[in-house]
Amino acid sequence: MDASIMEGRNLGAGAVAMVKDIKHPVSLARQVMERTDHVLLGAWGAEELADLLGVERRDPRTEAAMKRWREAKAHFLKGEMPRYGKIAELVRSRAEFMSIGTVGAVALDNSGDCASVTSTGGMILKFPGRIGDVPLVGSGTYADNSSGAVSTTGTGEVAIRLVLAKTVCDYMRSGLRA
Repeated sequence: MDASIMEGRNLGAGAVAMVKDIKHPVSLARQVMERTDHVLLGAWGAEELADLLGVERRDPRTEAAMKRWREAKAHFLKGEMPRYGKIAELVRSRAEFMSIGTVGAVALDNSGDCASVTSTGGMILKFPGRIGDVPLVGSGTYADNSSGAVSTTGTGEVAIRLVLAKTVCDYMRSGLRA
């Protein structure tokens, strides 16, 4: 799982990538922002911080998540998911390398301070080690009081290439409307 958080007042940010069993990854990302000098921690390092801070853990494999995974895996193996082009051949024989979802929120408080958070289990059927846009500040999450706050969802590779969340904030700052 990956997660990020950003405050628009001071451009404070924190993120975690590739954590396995953190109950609330955004809460751990917030701890990275508030209690370390770093912006992004990954895998075992993020989990070590979670242990140090007593962050709650849980098994993310719920029945609903596993059902979605099994259905997607079946479609994938039949060749019914064309957006995975290049990776399809790599994992067709090792379909266990696949996982799940994204949640995001933006907020504006009474002082005019904005914030953004994004958390994900990742692209379903992703290759192990794949990191998407969510923990990359500016791609999956961005907040700046001078423009606004953004949380993205969709294919992370596109958001990374476009630095999508920051780009949207820049457009908002310039007054561009959809």
